[in-house]
Amino acid sequence: MRYAHHNQAQTAKGSARLPHPGAQCPWHLALALVLAFLPALAQAAPEDTTARIRPIVDAHAKGGVRARLTAVRALREETLAAAEIGALWGFLAETPEQANLPMGKLNHLRNDVLNLLVYHTPVLPDLAERLIVMYRDQTQNRTWRDYCIQFLGQFYARASAASQADIRDLLREVATNHTVPTAGTALIALTDNLASPEIHREDIITAALAIAGNPKASAGARTTAFQICAKLRARAALPHVRQAASGETATSISVRMGATAALGTLGDPGEQADHELLAKLQRSGESRIRQAAAGALRRLDQRRATPPAR
Repeated sequence: MRYAHHNQAQTAKGSARLPHPGAQCPWHLALALVLAFLPALAQAAPEDTTARIRPIVDAHAKGGVRARLTAVRALREETLAAAEIGALWGFLAETPEQANLPMGKLNHLRNDVLNLLVYHTPVLPDLAERLIVMYRDQTQNRTWRDYCIQFLGQFYARASAASQADIRDLLREVATNHTVPTAGTALIALTDNLASPEIHREDIITAALAIAGNPKASAGARTTAFQICAKLRARAALPHVRQAASGETATSISVRMGATAALGTLGDPGEQADHELLAKLQRSGESRIRQAAAGALRRLDQRRATPPAR
């Protein structure tokens, strides 16, 4: 069922009108009137508004979370009615107790519901505003708030100019909060939208460098910052990359892996010290560090063997 923006059926010359009660109604006119009002009647049927959504939002639906996920995925190519969209937003605000699900499964289901709304046709004009409100709600689960930032990045290209400005402001703000992994999520969201003329590569690099060079930053955010620096070929990050990869400014395995991988992309092929550091990391007692170093060393050697573009 397609969601119509107007409830009144229209004829070619305007609104369809019922004949005067005392007037005779030819069969072809009666048929035309019935056909004209069928879409409005179908849209108004309450069972059509709730039947598809009830298996998703009902906390005691049969089949548990799997059945609820299946019901969400069945609507991927559908256009939802306003009441159905409202019911889904209501579900996204539920606590685990209200949804009758543990937090992990609730976030899984909410992820699929939000994916449905983010890519809905037509675009939901209030989606960015709702996600921003949910992100700023400190009572929300941290993982769910991270999802809100992730989906704002995915929705950015579909948003209105005003909503895009709000999304950019929030992403830039979150990217400065080095203490939480969500800062890295914001960096990814900004990087994924570099095609936008209002988002600048230099600004993203500046934010990523600040996180990469901060030993007290969240391990998740710092790992992502090294990845972003490598993706954007930000060689200014090299001092931070070398220090973190060697363990001088990082103890987290994920951070050291991210820095080690970045060294393969950003390191100087002609710099013997970079090769020696990666060779040393290949002898690490931590298998994940060894694997990251092996891949980085291969990339560094490939770059040394490839003549620079002229």
